[in-house]
Amino acid sequence: MDRRQISRLIATAVIGGVGVWAVLKTIKALTNSVKVYQRKKEIFVIKTEEEWEHFYVSYIQNEHIKVLGFDCEWVFRGRRHPVALLQLATQEGVCALIRIFKMPTFPASLKQLLNDRSILKVGVAPKDDAKKLFQDYGLFVRGCVDLRHMLLRVRGIYQCPSIGLQGVAQGVLGVTISKDKSVRCGNWEADVLSSRQKDYAADDAIVAVDIFTHLVLAKLLNRRPEAESTESEVFTNESRFWRTARSLCQGVVDSQYKHKPNAGTKNKPSRMYKQLVKVLTDQGKQDEKSGEELDEDVNSETDYSETNQQPTLQAKAKKTEKSSYMTRQRPLYDNCYLLAPDGELLCSCDVRKAAWYLEKGLANKVEDSPLTVKLKFEPAGRPTDDYYLQDKENICVVCGVDESYIRKCVIPREYRKYLPHRLKEHSSHDVLLMCVPCHMESTQHDSVLRYQLADQCNAPIDNGSGIKLHLDEELRKVQSASKALLKSRDKIPVERREALENTIKSFYDVDEITDELLHKAVDIDYKIRNKYYKPHGKRVVTHMKKNDGLFNFEKRWRQHFLDTMKPKFMPKSWSVNHRHEHHRDDDESDSDSEVMFTDTI
Repeated sequence: MDRRQISRLIATAVIGGVGVWAVLKTIKALTNSVKVYQRKKEIFVIKTEEEWEHFYVSYIQNEHIKVLGFDCEWVFRGRRHPVALLQLATQEGVCALIRIFKMPTFPASLKQLLNDRSILKVGVAPKDDAKKLFQDYGLFVRGCVDLRHMLLRVRGIYQCPSIGLQGVAQGVLGVTISKDKSVRCGNWEADVLSSRQKDYAADDAIVAVDIFTHLVLAKLLNRRPEAESTESEVFTNESRFWRTARSLCQGVVDSQYKHKPNAGTKNKPSRMYKQLVKVLTDQGKQDEKSGEELDEDVNSETDYSETNQQPTLQAKAKKTEKSSYMTRQRPLYDNCYLLAPDGELLCSCDVRKAAWYLEKGLANKVEDSPLTVKLKFEPAGRPTDDYYLQDKENICVVCGVDESYIRKCVIPREYRKYLPHRLKEHSSHDVLLMCVPCHMESTQHDSVLRYQLADQCNAPIDNGSGIKLHLDEELRKVQSASKALLKSRDKIPVERREALENTIKSFYDVDEITDELLHKAVDIDYKIRNKYYKPHGKRVVTHMKKNDGLFNFEKRWRQHFLDTMKPKFMPKSWSVNHRHEHHRDDDESDSDSEVMFTDTI
């Protein structure tokens, strides 16, 4: 062995030794900095209403709780079973493991607690768990705050390896929590929960509320709080703590955190996802915006818009980012007055309607405040209902909030648009104002009645004749293969490319593929119109016209609204039995031709 070979061996050994040393040093550093999550805690397994009431009075009601760690567990065996376990944890480390699937009915105090928006329910993706509770048990959960929203507003303090609960706990608390698959995917419907299941479930909820506390303190103190002194810090700065907490959560309560890739952008991460990864891993320059300015306009993941067009990928992404409830920019009720020529009050109206009469020379202004105009001609009719004569307040009819409200159609638009035109014109009795959270809850209640009507009226919503378009899978595969070949033929592996080419050759029965053929295949329309399609709303209105009558149909929706929402600030004279002057006793005898698409709200 010559001197050169010996030198190479020595250099290799030195490099290898340095590498091993670096790895061992990294492992030691991680071991020293990240500890296993250990917390003094009390766990209560609750299976009955009596057990819950005892826990509620002792640890929730008497302690004036403002925030709870929130999580759910369920069994997955080929499909997701209903939620089996609901976890609620306080800042003091007291955790209730509610075996919800064993309860035949739910205590009123539990439903009230979950529905109380003033009590925050914190976690990672709590809104998803809230949806499951509604789908499985009809329970409404409000006050959900995703901890990742809060992380976006605490800048330059924490670095997290990932954006799941485990990664956030490691970055914020410096601890690791168990995510043992055998426990996580275990039998949460077992007769008796094992001690490992109890600890796992409790830790998920308690660690969430601990992260919340640390994030608020970090924002308050502008530094990372010491783990040992968090309780004393909260106690010392209690009023400031909760002011800061409200600021951190402003605009994101009950807001879905969209961390998944946007629809229509394939594997491209969403803007918010990239922003969060940037913050958590401390990469790039710090955003100039303050935390309080971020995402103030995010209120809901709900988007009611529908279209038959095929938007571009950019348009889809833009729509996904902006999908939310659009609150009104101006009051609904201006409470202006419209008078007949003899001075009789005809109705209260908005300023635009009064201005229209003045601009057309059809009325004279009587006074400015409130704006009152008198018609120069005899109206077709005189008021028969006091409802349209009164002033109305611009507040949520359920809770009385006087900001960020939107219109609520007591009879949903999908039915109202098929009612005869004469039952809708100049009729605003069933259009009310609601704040966004109440509107969201009401929409969820409406979905229950919609499915009841679907069964009663043989009017499927999302299957059979209720589907407007069917997808031809063979045509879709041909189009997809053509797009792939046109865009990336040279980058596709040989075997995959041959498979795509064979799909096209087989469909067109050809031996060779030309660019002209590929462009032709790309233009294939694989969506086939369902010739039996009839909109759910139209089927329901037609059925009700022939059977119960449209007046009873309207009454049913009004009563449903009162029963489910229990509004406290309804306009005077609003009535379930309100009957439009054009209603006829024999409305069920109207011809089906009047069930047309018009919407004159």
